[in-house]
Amino acid sequence: MKSNGASPSIPHPNREQALKRARLTAGFPNIVDGKRIDALKSIKISDPVTGEELASVTDTQKDGLDRAVEAAKAAFPIWSSKTWSERRDLLRNAMEELEAHTDELCTILTAENGRPYSMAQWEITWIFETYVPALLQMELPESTWNETGVGQITKRYVPLGVVAAISPWNLPFLLSFTKVLPSLLAGNTVVLKPAVFTPLTVLRAADYIREMLPPGVLNVISGGDDLGPLDDVAPGLPKGLLHRIYGNRTQGVRIRRSNPETPDP
Repeated sequence: MKSNGASPSIPHPNREQALKRARLTAGFPNIVDGKRIDALKSIKISDPVTGEELASVTDTQKDGLDRAVEAAKAAFPIWSSKTWSERRDLLRNAMEELEAHTDELCTILTAENGRPYSMAQWEITWIFETYVPALLQMELPESTWNETGVGQITKRYVPLGVVAAISPWNLPFLLSFTKVLPSLLAGNTVVLKPAVFTPLTVLRAADYIREMLPPGVLNVISGGDDLGPLDDVAPGLPKGLLHRIYGNRTQGVRIRRSNPETPDP
C-alpha cells in the first residue's frame, strides 16, 4: 500500500495543538465528596503509541478509598430521597455539560488509549447521543395488585446504597458511564475506579460535573492494581452491589479471593 506521507503512529490528526487545548497540565485529581483531591503518591500515565508521558494521577491507598466510600455513604440519604425526575434532571444537566467538552474528552481518550480519534469520538458521542437519551426516558413505576390469599401487593424499586464500579482500559469512558448513570438514576451513590492505564478521560469528566451533583454522589478515584481488591472489602459497601468489569482475569481472581463472601456479579 502506498503511503500518503502521514505518520501511522499518530492517531490524532492535529495531536500537538489538540493536547494543548486539552490542558493536560490542569491535572487529573481524584474527585471525592465534590472536591479535587491530590495525594503524595502518584502514577505516571503514558501514551501507548508514542511512549510519551501525558500526566500523573493519584495512586490512591486504602485511606483514600475509605474516604470515598464514606463520602458516598453520607450522600446516599439525600440523593436517594430525591424523586426519579429530580435525579434525572440533574444527570441530564451534567451530561449536557460534558457534551460541551466532547473534543477535549476525545483528545484525552485518544492520547491515553492509543486508538484513532474517530474511535474515541464514537465511544464518547455514543454515550451522549444514544445511551443518555434512552436511559433518561426510562421509568421504574410502582405496580400494585391483589393476590388471592395474600392481599394487596405493591412492587417498588428502591435505592440500595453505595455502588463500587471498576472500568477497564479498552472502553474506559463508555464502560464507566454505562455503570455510573443507571446507578445514580436509581438513587444509589457511586465510587468509581477507572483502569490504571486509562484514568484521564474519566477523571476529567468527573471534574467538570463535580459541582453539578450533590457532594459525594459520584466519587472517582485512580490507583494501581492493589486498589481493586480493596474495593471489595471497603466498609460500607453492601454485598452483592459491586458492579465490576475486568479486562484481566488475574486481577478478577485477586478481587474475588479478597472477599469470597461477595456473590458473583
